[in-house]
Amino acid sequence: MKKLGFSFILSLVAMAILGFTACGDSKQKQLEILAQYLNATCPKTYEQMFRLDKHEALPDFVLKFSITIIGVDKEILDMIDDNIVNTMKQQMLARVQGDDKFTEVKKFGATFLFSFNDEAGENLFEITITPEEYK
Repeated sequence: MKKLGFSFILSLVAMAILGFTACGDSKQKQLEILAQYLNATCPKTYEQMFRLDKHEALPDFVLKFSITIIGVDKEILDMIDDNIVNTMKQQMLARVQGDDKFTEVKKFGATFLFSFNDEAGENLFEITITPEEYK
């Protein structure tokens, strides 16, 4: 009887671990599907100076937005400071909070990463929006 009880408990633990793993895989899969859906509209230009090139579902439940700043001289790009980045972060936060496309992945605690590059593909800066920030 003790042997049967131990085997039963061991089976329950194994099923719980597999269930949690499957749930995690399901969340990541949902993020990948969202990235594919969003990529159907890429590239897309905003305000004549930002081009949204693509979305990627990264490990650890991160949705990455790859954005190119276009038509801006390098001297201007070199002047981007923390104040400008913080202002842009507030705009990105408002977008994440208000866009219905992100409702489901926000429920699961997705992190949003906005990667800004120059036209040569060099990374200028990144903005991260965590679940603690958008809730």
